[in-house]
Amino acid sequence: MLNILRKKSFKSLQCCFYSTEFIHKAVIPTYHFQKSLPLLPLPKLEDTCKRYLKSLKPLLSNEIYEKTNKIAMNFLSSKDASVLNGICQDFVKENVDTSYIAGPWSEMYLCSRAPIVLNFNPFMGIKTEKKAGLTHMLVNASNMIYASALFQNSLFHYKLEPDVFHMTNKSNFMKNFYNWTTRMTPRKFSWYSSYLQNGYPLDMCQYENLFASTRIPQKNRDKLLSSWRTDKPKHICVLRNGKIYKLDIFDKNYQIVLPSVIFNSLSQIVGAIDNCEKSHEIAVLTGDERNTWAENRQYLSQLGTNSQSLKQIDSALYCVSLNSTTVKDFELLTKLFLHNEPGNLWFDKSFTLMFEPGGENCVHFEHSWGDGIAVVNFYKTISDFCASQNDKLLQHNCINASFDKNVVSNFSEINFKLDENMTDRINKSRQSFLDRTNLLDSCHAELNLNKNLIKKSSLSPDAVMQMIFQLAMFLQNGICVPTYESCSTAAFKKGRTETIRSCTNETKKFCKSAIKKDVSDAELRTLMKNCSIKHMQLAKNATLGQGYDRHMFAMNYYAQKRGLKLDIFEDDSYIYNSKHIMSTSTVSFGNQMTLGSFAPTTPNGYGIGYSITDKECGVNITAYKNERSAKDFISCIEKAVEMTLRLIK
Repeated sequence: MLNILRKKSFKSLQCCFYSTEFIHKAVIPTYHFQKSLPLLPLPKLEDTCKRYLKSLKPLLSNEIYEKTNKIAMNFLSSKDASVLNGICQDFVKENVDTSYIAGPWSEMYLCSRAPIVLNFNPFMGIKTEKKAGLTHMLVNASNMIYASALFQNSLFHYKLEPDVFHMTNKSNFMKNFYNWTTRMTPRKFSWYSSYLQNGYPLDMCQYENLFASTRIPQKNRDKLLSSWRTDKPKHICVLRNGKIYKLDIFDKNYQIVLPSVIFNSLSQIVGAIDNCEKSHEIAVLTGDERNTWAENRQYLSQLGTNSQSLKQIDSALYCVSLNSTTVKDFELLTKLFLHNEPGNLWFDKSFTLMFEPGGENCVHFEHSWGDGIAVVNFYKTISDFCASQNDKLLQHNCINASFDKNVVSNFSEINFKLDENMTDRINKSRQSFLDRTNLLDSCHAELNLNKNLIKKSSLSPDAVMQMIFQLAMFLQNGICVPTYESCSTAAFKKGRTETIRSCTNETKKFCKSAIKKDVSDAELRTLMKNCSIKHMQLAKNATLGQGYDRHMFAMNYYAQKRGLKLDIFEDDSYIYNSKHIMSTSTVSFGNQMTLGSFAPTTPNGYGIGYSITDKECGVNITAYKNERSAKDFISCIEKAVEMTLRLIK
């Protein structure tokens, strides 16, 4: 009886925090499947070595490949390999609540001393239709902020719909049957109930770091700070022209502030900022090299009440960046959303909703706490809600509406005390930021391709896109290069990502044949089909945790922990293969066209974000001007598309 009363008391206490307005009212509790999710499998050591060598074949000369093959075979039969693989195996057996890659992968992010701007933080946005009257930045921002509060409520009360990948479309009857049967199945077995109905639940542990989460810089290794469920913060941070404001989006009773009130507050904040001198741009410090930022933060926190100001930012649910300059093309928009102007992004926050006066918006996020799935679901859900006809949302003709413009939520400027030394540190960080971001080159193109067209030829749309990138690189440079395509392993408990090595022997053969004049279209179609089959196999293996990159990464991680220098990880081929000249990722939200991007992961590489829907296709290329030209590579992609269209039409 006492336990029952305690449970009821806990539920009553929960209801005191955040309102009962929700964006979802899921039948199945949010984390219903979490306990029964399968563990990420550890590939067999022999399979990992074979896959590694196979991926190197199209990249290396025969002489270098034979040398690397010998090194890999020696490693496979060595005691060191047995010990390192054994550590991974023991971890899997002894840790049923996580994956063998979760810890090492987080360490990789948190221990990196490189600036997180460009090196790690990406952005994603939904391509908007520019209709008259639908581009008011503060209306968009107010609605998105309101929708995010609804999303947060659903998550807090475990009413957010679980992430489940359904293999087939279900009728309303079957949806209701699925919801009822899986909900009634005990959590320990719920995954199996879903699996038997062709539904694959995804890991959702990263959602706990979505709100009120911040990366804190420290010497040599950062830490993640999350205060959402413990401190119940009510505020967000609004950044514009280098200034930072604290804005409550929940009132004192934890009820969501209405969009009209948020709009009034944002209007006053923007008015106050635009009518004063430009600020100190304190946020630019977060874009510096991590040890430098750690030192600067330590010094900053010791001045006046700055430690409290930093705490207000760290505990904020998230940040909103309101830009003052309208951007008229995708290239400049990419740069704006990737790094913005100095002082307009607090790069350490879990995510920032960014808005520009022309009507575009995006979500920019820090990567150490999680991968794209949680962010994509959050952003798509609130975007879809804002596109609905909910009567609480502001309409774009409401700017002169009759609601009381004196009603505002609680907001205040977050101030910092600076001395001459700190001002000098900010100026140095600002110059370093500009030196790096000014090197970024960007180019966007709409391609004459779509899923429907590709599927008519019984080809995989993603395989064709990857093949086009390979052909473009071959047209530009005459070579194949290490290529990374991100693949989620969220089907497993605390899965992160795996790499699809989309440069294969099949794509190399196709590229070499495509530029020859004596190869028939029929032969090229056969080669293209082989590329598609191979790519789908690699993608399936990666999704099921049967790639090789994360296994080798984990073994290398434990080798370094033990102070071991092994030939396989010191080999030039391994080092070369780890520098992804083409780093690619699809940035799609179902069948919605998106604009998403990230910087190259190596100085002489390309960052390739792409989106393909039933009717459209777009690609966004980034490069560093002193090494590559994004525009030149786009030209090669367009040429590769032309060559491909001839074969599939």
